[in-house]
Amino acid sequence: MGDSCCNPLSMGAIKKMIEQEIPGIYVLSLMIGKNVVEDTENGFFLDVNHQVSMVCSQLAQDPKLQGGYNAMGFSQGAQFLRAVAQRCPSPPMKKLISVGGQHQGVYGLPRCPGESSHVCDMIREALNRGAYSDLVQKHLVQPSMWGGTIKIPKCGKSLEALLTQCSNN
Repeated sequence: MGDSCCNPLSMGAIKKMIEQEIPGIYVLSLMIGKNVVEDTENGFFLDVNHQVSMVCSQLAQDPKLQGGYNAMGFSQGAQFLRAVAQRCPSPPMKKLISVGGQHQGVYGLPRCPGESSHVCDMIREALNRGAYSDLVQKHLVQPSMWGGTIKIPKCGKSLEALLTQCSNN
């Protein structure tokens, strides 16, 4: 979130480090969009299911990956690669290294003054309900990883939460 595949100060630096440490390795850093700006914006606003489909297509079209590949994802990227592993059988993902992936979701309200605050409870409840709405799920990425405490329908047609689909909730 808020990063790009190719930023030389973050993911681009990690790609370069891996290539330097393992001479001859092929590293594909996935761009979701036509350029760095679009890639960054899509990390906030592009439907997560569409992003996973885009990645499946990129992987399938790369001749160097046809025998399979190992994947490494950081934070939101780890969550998305888990969906790729489950939805995209070709080429096969052999191993997934997840660094800081929120596979059980994110929940809470930072800096809210404790569990006993009624205001905090009301805000959490509003976030729970809003995060699972179709409108929010289709237009914001982060709610797809919300793991609130309310009961949500099991993979219902209206529920697009990536977390729910990939966690078999």
